[in-house]
Amino acid sequence: MHGLDWAVVTEREDKAKMRQLAQGQRQMHSAGELETFSGAIRLRVLELIEEVQAQRVALFWPMVSRGEVDLRALAAQLKAKGKDVYYPYMKDLRQRSFEEDGFVLIDDEKELAMTSYGFRQPAQGKTVAAENELDLIVIPALAVTRQGHRLGYGAGYYDRQLSKYQKALRVIVAYSFQIVEQLPVEPHDCAAHHVITNSAFWAVGPSASIV
Repeated sequence: MHGLDWAVVTEREDKAKMRQLAQGQRQMHSAGELETFSGAIRLRVLELIEEVQAQRVALFWPMVSRGEVDLRALAAQLKAKGKDVYYPYMKDLRQRSFEEDGFVLIDDEKELAMTSYGFRQPAQGKTVAAENELDLIVIPALAVTRQGHRLGYGAGYYDRQLSKYQKALRVIVAYSFQIVEQLPVEPHDCAAHHVITNSAFWAVGPSASIV
């Protein structure tokens, strides 16, 4: 397995530097390469959704300029199979008011509006999903460990939402070059149940094996 050269980060103050390095890793790959990687990830995510018979699935709109895993084609595939697709909603990070945040059921991606952060999300005023409503949440990452811990952008959105939607299966998606050996783990962190990359996937647990 090929991880990052900076594969062990144990101190919280190292996270900012690690985010910069992780973003640099993405930029070393062409858009075509990242789309090929994303296609492999989409296929495995779809297979997992079918395996666990998840009906209500939360995806995310990629920040294309940052090279995030692109799941957009997956939404149409899920809807063709009669699945319900949800997207993250954040009211306003600058206001630090998170009561209205959550995941919103979307019938058509045209309902999503571009944000100043570079991704699309449901329009303000939509009803967010109840805490027991979601079956599976797909989560982006800048880096991920074999134990299912992730490095995000630092806004804390998924930390808050994963503690809220505790009944949902948590699935991190990342490129294989984003796998690292260790990350600092906070008390509020929620590890994923599954990790999927373009070259491997595994369930997280004491007897989990990487395929």
